[in-house]
Amino acid sequence: MSIKAKEKLKTGEMEIDMTSIEAAKSGEKGTIKFTPNATAKDTTKLRMVQVVRDIKDDGTDYSWTGSQARLDEVKTKEQGKAGEAGSVEKGWMVDHNPAAVTPRTKASDPGVSPAYRDYWPNSSESQDGHKNGADIQPCSLWDFPGAGINLTWRFETAAQGADGTTYGTVKWGFTVKDSKVINESHSFQDNPSATFNAAVDKFNDVYHNPGSPSAPKPAAPPAKKE
Repeated sequence: MSIKAKEKLKTGEMEIDMTSIEAAKSGEKGTIKFTPNATAKDTTKLRMVQVVRDIKDDGTDYSWTGSQARLDEVKTKEQGKAGEAGSVEKGWMVDHNPAAVTPRTKASDPGVSPAYRDYWPNSSESQDGHKNGADIQPCSLWDFPGAGINLTWRFETAAQGADGTTYGTVKWGFTVKDSKVINESHSFQDNPSATFNAAVDKFNDVYHNPGSPSAPKPAAPPAKKE
């Protein structure tokens, strides 16, 4: 079994190439890649941002502890009515390593990146890309989500430019049940879902990134002496 497909979207081609692994750690291993087309918007950097939801057998979300505990803080809350346009599902989070970063405390602090490869570069298997006229380099990520317990993974993976423009996404997922990989799925979209956008917004708020409601304000200039 596997998840292997590609589709031409408005701004390029998205490809998913995941192979199922059934072992002590069962899951899906492989690469997701996006290649801009000639009409795509130019960008100096093209990167993958991935959001994920992990669901246990009883339908509740997996809870993270220890160095990964902040993952529970960045999860989305349900908004709107399920299935309606603009509704947001609960339990989704930006796929990142919270042990590697801390929330910003000063306006001068650099932003905390949601880009997947800033945490797991996997340089021999994946790369950042760009688009400058005819100079085109694809972007990709390599991943191996899996576990030795029963769990369902749902992902939305998006290629995004330096200014936050989304070039295309793929939704994909699978379930590990008694060490078997089942219920594989995928679909491609030109635009990110409301849930994807809400997960990124929550990430930015938790890490106090520039432009978020919690972003630190610049220090007030010293008072002038009369």
